[in-house]
Amino acid sequence: MIEIDYDFTPNTVLTFDFRSDTEGEIHEVAFNQNTLDLNQRTGAVVYGNQGYAGDFTAAPYPGDGTWQSYSVPIGTRINGTFRYMVLITDDDASAEGDSYFRNITLFEDTNGNGTPDECGTPEPCTGTDVPTATVAGTDETVTGASDGSITFTFQEDAVNGGTRTAMEFSIDGGATWPQAYSVPDDSGSFTVQDLAPGDYRIFTRWGEGDCEQDLGTTTIAEGGTCPDSDNDGVCDDDDICEGSDDSIDSDNDGIPDGCDSDTCEEVTVSILFDDYARETSWELLNSNGVAVLSGSGYTNADDFTTLTESVCLEQGCYDFVIYDSYGDGICCGQYGDGNYSVTKSDGTILASGGTFTTSESTNFCIGSTPLTARLPVLGSNIDKNHLILSPVPANSHINLEFEFKSQNVELLVIEIFDFSGKLVISQNINSEGFNGRLDISQLSNGTYLLKLKGENQILSKQFIVKH
Repeated sequence: MIEIDYDFTPNTVLTFDFRSDTEGEIHEVAFNQNTLDLNQRTGAVVYGNQGYAGDFTAAPYPGDGTWQSYSVPIGTRINGTFRYMVLITDDDASAEGDSYFRNITLFEDTNGNGTPDECGTPEPCTGTDVPTATVAGTDETVTGASDGSITFTFQEDAVNGGTRTAMEFSIDGGATWPQAYSVPDDSGSFTVQDLAPGDYRIFTRWGEGDCEQDLGTTTIAEGGTCPDSDNDGVCDDDDICEGSDDSIDSDNDGIPDGCDSDTCEEVTVSILFDDYARETSWELLNSNGVAVLSGSGYTNADDFTTLTESVCLEQGCYDFVIYDSYGDGICCGQYGDGNYSVTKSDGTILASGGTFTTSESTNFCIGSTPLTARLPVLGSNIDKNHLILSPVPANSHINLEFEFKSQNVELLVIEIFDFSGKLVISQNINSEGFNGRLDISQLSNGTYLLKLKGENQILSKQFIVKH
């Protein structure tokens, strides 16, 4: 019971929204003049199985659980001052009936246009002016992904002569209207993403809460379990490397081992220290200037001992660099006959020595690296080489990030080879005008090798194409 103290006139209009999930005996909006006796009420009965009509019976509620809007010319039936408004759900028999009321309004409508006298004449909410939208749901792809979506397609208000500027949407039956779901009415469509499976009750209205409409229920179905033939936790449709575990990438090149054609060869570094092991340090650098193996921090306890370390090197060119902080190398004389060697598993010597001053560097290559990659880089601005390809896997384009030791490289050649060694793309570019983006949409799914040639330098890296 709500105290209202409202003076009803012949022009008084009652409007409200109502819904019910369970029918009781009487569902009613009623008014009392000055007593708490509910038997002395006058109102509008909208639902109920008892057939009680009060002094006025509005259009019956359809009983489908949806919100329905009612406009009752209550002033034609009651006049005078009423102190209380009463919202009634009467269900003596089972006590299961329920009623939900919202947007209850009493106002004067002298000209009978359905608009409160004090509000002037707003745009109508009838016929073609009523906001509406086509609703389409997209189901969850895989169980637990919660990636369903609901898309609204709608027409702007101006098409029907209106001046409204926004459309608003609710997916919980009008309980909430998130700001993110308010969009310009001329935008044509709007999508709510990342939705879990379930039933969503869709409402729409113009901006400022005008002309709310119920668009019904949209269901997002739960996704199924995707095929995963190699049991790597990645759906077959999204597999980078079908038939093998995508998570295993021993050389960290972005290509799973199962699709990586790179082979590695074991190389052993052996160093016999002189009497000052603490002066010695060394590193094995790849073509990007990154150390794949190194050593330093030796002590007197290491004097005259032999160090042996092995690593499996991918195809490419490397530099073995050994340093002596005193500047007299590790051989030969009163401080011992130290030496070093870098050898392959078949005994091939890749680098060796011992007599040097501050440092000594030897370049060698593993595998069928082109001869041009073995040429020394001249100049004082030596820094590092690197080539990064993204994304992995690539689809229609691949992005190149690269740097050569020689900073004045301008004319470049990009070559791409398929898995059989066939040249499939060759393109000349100017390094200053190249935006780093290469079109590979014509390539089929598979593994490829990209070579970037600049003067006497070559950078190469594998990548995968998956459309």
